[in-house]
Amino acid sequence: MSERIKKAGRRHTVEMLIAALLYMAVLIGSLSIAKGIEPGPMLALLAIAPVLPMVYACYAFYRFYRQMDEMQKRISAADMKNRLKELRMERSWSQADLAEKLDVSRQTVNSLERGKYDPSLPLAFKIARLFETSIEHVFQPKQGE
Repeated sequence: MSERIKKAGRRHTVEMLIAALLYMAVLIGSLSIAKGIEPGPMLALLAIAPVLPMVYACYAFYRFYRQMDEMQKRISAADMKNRLKELRMERSWSQADLAEKLDVSRQTVNSLERGKYDPSLPLAFKIARLFETSIEHVFQPKQGE
């Protein structure tokens, strides 16, 4: 899972918790004003009851992102290494040249070469075809696989 998605998940969870707390504060305040009574334990329980599903939803959302993070760690163990830079340098191509031939951005080529991004299957076939070799010659599982 990308760092951007994790940050967004954390931000949304915090926003939901803040909204729940604000809702409780407003509800307690409005109930005490309407009834003309001092906020106490019973009033707090009445105010909290409608918010419990929202709090549980926040917790479930948090758990979901934790599980996604764990899955990403397991998937990362299956990352590929590649010979893209080596093959590109043999032909004296720049990253921009290769990007143009593959119809992708130079940043994509850079991410592929650094191992930050694994190509889609169509892109992997395109790369292999361009270098006139097999996909297995360009991309291999990391050692220990």
